[in-house]
Amino acid sequence: GSEKDIRAAKFSFYDWNNGRIYNYSISTSDDLNSWESVITNGTSSSEEWTVNSINKNARYVKLTFLSNNQCTWAGLWEAQIYSASNTTSIEPDQTKDTPPEEFTLTQNYPNPFNPNTKIGFTLKEQGKVDLKVYNILGEKVSTLVDGEMSAGSHEVNFNASNLASGIYIYRINVNNKFVDTKKMMLMK
Repeated sequence: GSEKDIRAAKFSFYDWNNGRIYNYSISTSDDLNSWESVITNGTSSSEEWTVNSINKNARYVKLTFLSNNQCTWAGLWEAQIYSASNTTSIEPDQTKDTPPEEFTLTQNYPNPFNPNTKIGFTLKEQGKVDLKVYNILGEKVSTLVDGEMSAGSHEVNFNASNLASGIYIYRINVNNKFVDTKKMMLMK
């Protein structure tokens, strides 16, 4: 998307319990490579909170958990970004007819998940897509996509109801031009 004048971010969580404390940091970036820290050690003890002190021009906002006093993960339900004009999200500049400028593989959502999650990816050109899921030992547990796909944004659903709790890896290969992997956690 385009660069926006980011003023605030609101975060909402699921499976929140009284007494849970989130320690987090927030960073912004224009290119997903170099990140500028906005908040280095923030703390929240509520299911939903708003950070009003961002005041940066950026294309991306990253929330990183430093610790959680009740467990090792946090269930982010929704993140809303507020710009100077008070819009609640950063929207892509691309129209539906304009293909993305690069290949990408996004983090699955929700993560951790049980038993369904969505995996998104973009293709800057038509190509043969191979998207597979592996267990931590490197054994293939599912093939989500194996075939020709058009340029644009895509999303697939992964149902892990037949798998055990744990960490899984998903890997995309597009025409041997783009290969990327990401981790996800199944918690039953």
